[in-house]
Amino acid sequence: MSMRNGLSAVMLAAACVGGAQAANIALTFDTDAQGITATGGTLVHEAGGYLAQTDIDDANMSLYLPSSLLGNWSQYLGGTLSFDAINLSGVASDWGDFGQVTLTGSAGQVTVDLAPGTEPGGTWQTYATTLDAATWGANLGDVLADVTSVSIVLESHNGFGQGNSEINGFDNFKVSAAAVPEPSTWALLATGLALMACVHRRRSRH
Repeated sequence: MSMRNGLSAVMLAAACVGGAQAANIALTFDTDAQGITATGGTLVHEAGGYLAQTDIDDANMSLYLPSSLLGNWSQYLGGTLSFDAINLSGVASDWGDFGQVTLTGSAGQVTVDLAPGTEPGGTWQTYATTLDAATWGANLGDVLADVTSVSIVLESHNGFGQGNSEINGFDNFKVSAAAVPEPSTWALLATGLALMACVHRRRSRH
């Protein structure tokens, strides 16, 4: 076998490894709200490429993913979920519900607080969590199999109508699959490397 063929085998295996990765969700809001809806506050898309929500009542300001992004999320088990947030109005960040992400599915509901004690300040901050049973509970896998709703609490201030309007920014919502290739792709890659080693040994004998 030629060295070129050996290299081709390795490149094919590497391509298969890359192809095994699930498509990630990434909402960057460069031009619009990308289907995000809101309750508890008015939501606007800002020219800077992010969303801003202004409090309008005593209910929590919350955001919801569009239905087009829901469904079978099983490929994200073991992956990560994250978003960026900022306090745009400067009012006190003193409400602990901020950062609660709730995944609802046909198998039930799970909630995790991505920001315990770290409500947003005047600069952008990233909040992230791992999508695993240790963090979300034993039934996470069942919920991810059929996700029907994803909500994020953006409320970070305790109180409304006290002469200060709460406004929080939201950006870069991402859900990423764990970067773990399937066993078959590892086997193919190992085969390619073995072929390369064989070619090298045969040439060394001559």
